Amino acid sequence: MSNIEVLLPTYLPKNYKMENVIYNEPPAEFKNGVKPNIEEHKAITIRYRNQNDPSNLIDYTTKAAQVIIGDSDTQDLMIQGVEGQILEYPDKEIIALSWYKNKTNHFIISKGNITKEEILKFAESLK
Repeated sequence: MSNIEVLLPTYLPKNYKMENVIYNEPPAEFKNGVKPNIEEHKAITIRYRNQNDPSNLIDYTTKAAQVIIGDSDTQDLMIQGVEGQILEYPDKEIIALSWYKNKTNHFIISKGNITKEEILKFAESLK
């Protein structure tokens, strides 16, 4: 994964701990014959879970290909000094963040009882 930057947080919300790390690499060729750019689509996801309420989690994914949240309710904001996007679904307790920095896409999705401020603090703490 030398082509992407994997960051770790210096801040975790209360009771959250790293649960696992998932490495995902696309196949060399899909069934329809399409050959993806494997280096661009390799991804690492690190899951953090609330130890007191396992239904609450934060997934941080990093990959070389730029990911844009394609929803009309997306709002622009600054994350780690670059332009990013946030999407909130309060009724479903979901927050998604995405930003592209140093040729790497960073994507966070949280589910559960966690505030926008905590997710932004988590994102800003990634080093």
